[in-house]
Amino acid sequence: MPCALTWRLRLPEFSFDEATTEGKYIQFFEQAFEWEQMTYLFYPYYWARKKEWVNILQRDENDPLFMKFMQAGAARVQVPVRNEYVKAVLHYLNTGGEIWNGEDVPMPDDPMYVSIVEEIMEADGYFEGGEVEGEP
Repeated sequence: MPCALTWRLRLPEFSFDEATTEGKYIQFFEQAFEWEQMTYLFYPYYWARKKEWVNILQRDENDPLFMKFMQAGAARVQVPVRNEYVKAVLHYLNTGGEIWNGEDVPMPDDPMYVSIVEEIMEADGYFEGGEVEGEP
């Protein structure tokens, strides 16, 4: 029988099955999209509900970009899909959330496999075939 302290605190428990399932989704979204190429556009306050206009316009933040976000009535976000993942993302959208084309996580010999080395290089700004402009 659990102790009274555990019942009061409701301590979280780790589920390996849940972590494995969620990990597959995390890997899919991390690798299917070119997050470093994400763009966004903030729309004016009047795209929000009218009753929120005053609250939106009265916001004040120290970070100018965060303030633009908080004062926006809406935002458009575009994240490119890697070429190898176009069909898999379309499959995800058409099936209501089935990842990896309904198959298991890709293995290293699969064209959809993205190595951690590749992800680190992209995060560091290395893009194959690109040309350096200006001085570093």
